[in-house]
This record gives sequence, C-alpha cells and structure tokens, in this order.
Amino acid sequence: MKKLLLFAFLLLVLIVKLKAQILFEKGYFIDESDQKTECLIKNIDWKNNPTEFEYKFDKNTESQKVSIKSIKEFGVNGYSRFIRAIVQIDRSKDGFDAVSATRDPVYNTEELFLKVLVEGPAVLYSYENGKSIHLFYKTPSKEINELIYKEYYLNDGIARNVYFRQQLLNEFKDKGITLNDVANLRYNQKDIAAFFEKVGGGENKIADYKSKHSLYNLSVRFGLINSNLALRNYDITSWDYQFNDNLNFKFGVENELIMPFKKGKWSVVIEPTFQYLKLKESVNQNSLDNVKTVEVNYKSIELPISVRHYFFLNDKSKLFINAGALGDFSINSYAKLLNNSGREIYSKKIRTIGNFVFGAGFKIRNKFSLEIRRHTNRSIFWDARNESWLSNYNSTSLLLGYSLF
Repeated sequence: MKKLLLFAFLLLVLIVKLKAQILFEKGYFIDESDQKTECLIKNIDWKNNPTEFEYKFDKNTESQKVSIKSIKEFGVNGYSRFIRAIVQIDRSKDGFDAVSATRDPVYNTEELFLKVLVEGPAVLYSYENGKSIHLFYKTPSKEINELIYKEYYLNDGIARNVYFRQQLLNEFKDKGITLNDVANLRYNQKDIAAFFEKVGGGENKIADYKSKHSLYNLSVRFGLINSNLALRNYDITSWDYQFNDNLNFKFGVENELIMPFKKGKWSVVIEPTFQYLKLKESVNQNSLDNVKTVEVNYKSIELPISVRHYFFLNDKSKLFINAGALGDFSINSYAKLLNNSGREIYSKKIRTIGNFVFGAGFKIRNKFSLEIRRHTNRSIFWDARNESWLSNYNSTSLLLGYSLF
C-alpha cells in the first residue's frame, strides 16, 4: 500500500512538471507605431499590474517577451486590457501597513500599465501593487488623474482622506450627480465602476471580462487512511508496540476560497474532517506488569488549512498540489494497556499535537477529485515529555471528492 501510494504521488508530480502550463490565449498588442498585432498572450491573470508580458504568433512558434517601453496597449480577449500611461501616482500609501504619515498625496511621475475597468467617454482604470489599489479616471475634457483616497495617522489614530468623492462630484455634477450620490461611496473597484456606469447614461460600460472560475467551492470528501502508530510506556521497561498499516475511513467538508488572480490557480482550503482509529491487539512479549493487550480508541476532528496551486490541462481538467498545517481535536480518545484478565493496567487520554500535510491530485469536470495526502509525524500525547508515554503517528490518505458548487 505504501509503495503504491508513493509511486502514484511521484507519477503525479512528474505529470505536473511535464504538462502543466499557463495557457497562451488570443489577444493583441499595439506598438509604438500604432500597429495592432493579433497574437497569443501568456495569460497569468495578473494580480499586480505587469510591466511586461510574453506572447507568440501561434502555438508552434517560440514565445517572446516585451516590456512597457515598446508597447502602448495589450489585451487578452475576454479577460483584461491594459493601456500605457504616464501618470501622477501617490506612492505614500504603498508602505507595509498602507497607512501614510501625511494627509495630502505625494506624487511621483511614472509610466505604468493601467487596467481598463470601465470603457466609454468616461474611463476608469486601476493599478494594483501588493496591498494597495490605485484608481484613475479620464474624461473627454480631462487627462488621466488619480482618484484620491488615503489613510493617514492623526493624533495617535487613523483618519481618511476621501477627496475622491469631491473629485467625482465636481466632474459629473452636469450629469445630475449630487452630494448624496457620493457621500457613502466606497473606494473599491466594484463600487466606483458601478458609479461610472451609472453616470454614463448607457455610454459607459463595465469591461465584460469573463471569469472561468467561481470564488468559492464546497465539496464533500471521503477517504481511505493508511496509518502507523508507535506506542511506548517507560513505566514498563521492556514494553513498546507498533501498529502498522491500519486501514480506516475518514470524511470531511472542503471549503475552498479561490484567490481572485492568476486565473484561479491559487486557493486557500479549510477542510474539517472526522477520522476514527480503533485498535485492539495482543502483545507477544514479556513485561513487568503482564501487559497482554493494547487498546487504542482515537476519534478526532482534523482541521487542515492549506494553500493549493492548480495546473490547468484544459477547461475541464486540472492537476493540483497543496501544503498546509493541521490542527487535530480529539474526542473522548484514549490508549489502554490490559492484562490477561482484561483488567486495565494503564490508561492515557489522547490529546494530540498538530502537524503538516502535503498532497497532490487532480480534478475532472470541476466536480470529481482524487487526492493523495501525506501527514507528517505527530504525537497523540501532547504532554508526553512530562510523563511516561511516548507516541508517533503518521498516515497517508487517498481522498475522493465531489464538488456541490
């Protein structure tokens, strides 16, 4: 069983290395001479605005990289469009905690690729870098300007400069916009894009970028566990025991939050899982206290929190790898040593220490999944160092999943 699982895991890793690639998709770019070139662009669904991109003319040619210095505009059909612009940008809010020391913008002049959010007479752009999001706008009578929003320190607290509301009121008052329309407007892409669409009177349109993945997946998971458990009790100087290759079942609910970048290739997974291990075996060795039977009753809720990365093979099939940390919460669990007559000699409550988990698998039709998961060693007695019990538990799981949505 162990060799089979190890072979399957290594084979899956090899397939990932050989086949899993970010796809080149139909797009275009416009160069310095205003020539538009249709091509295939490596679509990595940029979270942060790029400074370069990779393209090729067809699937059989070598790819090339071009930078912002030679490209005025590029886009991936149905996904994103970027235009090059020289803008005044306030970088003072781009620090580690995104809170500035000053209220007023501190502008730098920079050449950037801005992502188009709303198209029409009034255009809305975004620029993202790390945690900070900058929004820019352009109208027929005004060049590109940043909408001003920043948090800053004031009297040992945090205040907010929300001048973007006044900017929008001044710019669109001839469209019937009043103070009430902007008073509660939040500085985020969704809300301000909706505002631009509203003031356009049908002329401004939110860029219709498709999303081929949902932001949340809920799946039920059933699994087969192959586990090994070693126990030792130092009060019995000649006694220790090893339970090898125990097969049991587990089931859980997988909650997967897809990250809104890199085309859904990254996600965070939280999977509460119930597992149950019941063992009772005879001990074929002499001991000071005539221990003849070892009994383990181990029930727990495992709570792994993992980061997952997908490798898309096509629209309906993908491979994945994940790694994370696991908390384990035992439920009325114990280990006991019994003598010939079945009388309890020693008993220890099981209270576990967490460990790490690593897995690899594939998903078909965005519904069915199969994963091989390896758990690192953990003790089932978290306070064992201060007592006579020692333990070592590890397991390998084969998990079958079905996505509800």
